[in-house]
Amino acid sequence: MPDLPSRNDWERKLARLMGRYFQEGLDDLIDALYEDPDKPENLNNLTQEQIDKLNDWRRDDLVEARVSLRDALQAIYLEGAEGEVNSQPIGVDWGLLNERAIRWAEEYSYDLVKGIKRTTQRSVDEALTLQRELRETIPTGFEAGVTQRDLRRRLSETFGPRRAAMIAVTEVTRASVQGTMGFMAQLRHEGVRVVAIHRTNKDERVCPICKPRDGKPIENIYQEPPLHVNCRCWVTARVVRNE
Repeated sequence: MPDLPSRNDWERKLARLMGRYFQEGLDDLIDALYEDPDKPENLNNLTQEQIDKLNDWRRDDLVEARVSLRDALQAIYLEGAEGEVNSQPIGVDWGLLNERAIRWAEEYSYDLVKGIKRTTQRSVDEALTLQRELRETIPTGFEAGVTQRDLRRRLSETFGPRRAAMIAVTEVTRASVQGTMGFMAQLRHEGVRVVAIHRTNKDERVCPICKPRDGKPIENIYQEPPLHVNCRCWVTARVVRNE
């Protein structure tokens, strides 16, 4: 089977979702740190309540994001599985496969948002530390050259569209591969011998990590794509015929 047919659409959808989440989070952080948007040089004297809120960065919004991610991952899982099902002469119970998709997306979406929050929280903590140090040593952040624009630039890697796009590419790959692996697990449950094969696009964008893996069997979970951030590889099933 070729790569996920609607990969580009899913990548754009997830990138928009994460990009909107990051942008709103950055706006909230800037609003909290600066007391007057018309005077970007003035750092706000945060209350303990505001600090506590930022220390639990956008928890409620993260719950909403998890639900959206879960639904998208489930759909990608099933699309990845469907493509492989259609390329094989042996079918499986689609209802059971759908149950696998629901279970995997529910569990993995929690792990995904925890990782996103953990990475993002580190940048929030750094911004809070910077803000506290500036207020303790000088009257305004402006005098130290830390304007809203400066802070946005410092946080751009964490809150910017580049990170959102990388998350989207990586997680579309993961969900699609898990769909294929789920299909194969059902085949094995029915007594069919099947091997997972690593696939790449065989073009100039294939990285040195994945290039030598192309066409080779996947022997354990550590060899399943994505093998790195921005990985666009996929997996196909090879049925082992009885001699």
